[in-house]
Amino acid sequence: MFTIALSSLGQRGYLAYWSAAVCRSLLSMSAEHVTVKDLVNDTWILPEDVIASLKEMKAFEPLKKPSSQAVINRAQIQSWASTNKVTSAVDKGFLMQD
Repeated sequence: MFTIALSSLGQRGYLAYWSAAVCRSLLSMSAEHVTVKDLVNDTWILPEDVIASLKEMKAFEPLKKPSSQAVINRAQIQSWASTNKVTSAVDKGFLMQD
């Protein structure tokens, strides 16, 4: 794997895309406990980019005790989705039919 250096505008664009994808994924999940690995498997976004997206949405809350666990604030995800007009459903009008 290789990393391409992005301009600040390019980084913002990718972060907006990743955030919307992670948000959609979380909105479609009914599980009470979701891991970064679950989000990676659903979105194909790198773990560090999933975490950056959650932080961008202000929905990532590290636990106070020393551990690698964190809490994803679902209310904040829903608020971010509403503000950014992200829905969990795919607009079928954009799908191509043969």
